[in-house]
Amino acid sequence: MMVTKNLENLQAKSDTGDRETFLYDYPHRDREDIQEYLNRITEIIELGAFDTAIASAIFTLETILPFMAEEENIEYETKSPSELLQVFDRKNLIDRETYNILMQAIALRDAFMEKREIEGDRNFAEGVFAIVNNLFRGLKNNN
Repeated sequence: MMVTKNLENLQAKSDTGDRETFLYDYPHRDREDIQEYLNRITEIIELGAFDTAIASAIFTLETILPFMAEEENIEYETKSPSELLQVFDRKNLIDRETYNILMQAIALRDAFMEKREIEGDRNFAEGVFAIVNNLFRGLKNNN
């Protein structure tokens, strides 16, 4: 699976036009696509490409976060994934351990995307996958 995404934020003028609002460029996918991404992550883990699996899991997480935010009536477009996870943590929508693991995985994904040397391992990749998979399964209207 090839993961491509513009990690830069988009800028938009506010209604008054006097200041800029930064919008995070969340990927938008339907739930069938998300399920396919999750299936591929298990394949990537089995191939031993743990760094790629972590990056793919975080990409998939970014497709899930807007659904989670909408279910809770949380504005998400002006928040990065890290900021949105902080909101979920404060509102007890995710537990502290999940928050910490996902924040570490985001940092690893960012380093991987910047081609810095990282060392993901199987246990961590499987743990991140399990969290993302559980968050997806926990969405309302998820068949």
